[in-house]
Amino acid sequence: MFSSVFLNYPTTSSLETMCHNFGNWFCESFPNETVPPKLHILIFHVPQFVTKHKSLGMFSEQGCESKHQQVKKIRKKYYCVPNPQEKLLSTLQNQMEKTSPSKSN
Repeated sequence: MFSSVFLNYPTTSSLETMCHNFGNWFCESFPNETVPPKLHILIFHVPQFVTKHKSLGMFSEQGCESKHQQVKKIRKKYYCVPNPQEKLLSTLQNQMEKTSPSKSN
């Protein structure tokens, strides 16, 4: 579900059914509890979003978090470079070499 692919109708329909079924189960199992905001989002808004955009993974923050971890490692590597512009340039060049080796030259 969180991969960066487009989902077909059977998959989005199945997700919608599972989310609504889970919401029904929660309300039946815990009748005296209010639905927490994140659960409300899962039950109602995630299915709407996936139906509209045909993806969830393309819009998740996992890709950004992954890049953030990579950049943190690279920044550590250039921590001792005193000039901020030079440090930034080195960081960006290193990231470019890792993601697009043919374009870094």
